[in-house]
Amino acid sequence: MSEFWNALSAISAAVAAIVVVAAGVYAKGQVAEAKRTREIALLTQIYERYTRDDVRSLRRRQIHGEFDNVDRLSAADYDALSRNLDQMEFLAIAVEHGLLDFKLVKAVFLDSPARVWGMAQKYHEWARTPSDSGPASHLARLAARYDSPTRRYPPLTADPDVGVPAVTPGPSEAV
Repeated sequence: MSEFWNALSAISAAVAAIVVVAAGVYAKGQVAEAKRTREIALLTQIYERYTRDDVRSLRRRQIHGEFDNVDRLSAADYDALSRNLDQMEFLAIAVEHGLLDFKLVKAVFLDSPARVWGMAQKYHEWARTPSDSGPASHLARLAARYDSPTRRYPPLTADPDVGVPAVTPGPSEAV
């Protein structure tokens, strides 16, 4: 009879181990799902702000060089550029600290953060003080993660906010 109880005990221990492993796998899945939900909620919130008409208008004005002379910025333009850089900086901080996945950000925003950084560098250098790294230091690091930190993006030939922006192909990209 003792062998029966030993066998039953062994089976019971094996079933308990399986239950513990299954619970661990389930918990890991729940944590991953919670992370994905948080990422999507955060990304959606940033994207909704990024696609507002006033922000789109600002990016169009940047693309057309209206802010190239930073010494002539109006107070309203200065504030708009600051808010735009702050938003992109927040996106970059979220990526840098693992709250958002870089591949996901790149899929949603395409190369927009790198373009915004490219257009805003004059403003960044003008706004920073010698005692700090200046606004958008995280955005600079995010932009550097795109294909190459020195990559030159071809000029936009279509509205950058409608679908995938059309680009003028370079010599090696011509079809």
